[in-house]
Amino acid sequence: MSPVLVVEDDRDIRETMGLVLEGEGYEVVTAPNGKEALLLLQGGLRPSLVLLDLMMPVMSGWELREQMLRDPSMAAIPTIVITGDTRATQRTAQLQAAACIAKPFEISDLLAAVAEAAPRAEA
Repeated sequence: MSPVLVVEDDRDIRETMGLVLEGEGYEVVTAPNGKEALLLLQGGLRPSLVLLDLMMPVMSGWELREQMLRDPSMAAIPTIVITGDTRATQRTAQLQAAACIAKPFEISDLLAAVAEAAPRAEA
């Protein structure tokens, strides 16, 4: 089963999302910014889903998703955008995101979006 890649610069949010997803049976890989995530993807990681914060230092989620869309081997990976920027929700269509979740979010909303976009791991 392919993991879910959580790309989030806030350590508490990243760790909480990872623990919640693992508790639901997903394998999770995390990255603190877009550059680290891109290195994982370029190294061969093929997640079933990317949970992507847009506003991060080093490389933003916008930049990472643009890089992913330029590479046919990464472009088809479903991506859920997670952002605190209320204006960004209207612009995420250009990122071909499967969904956009506004921060702060409810765990139930996150799990529903993940369940719709990625197959559940076998327990």
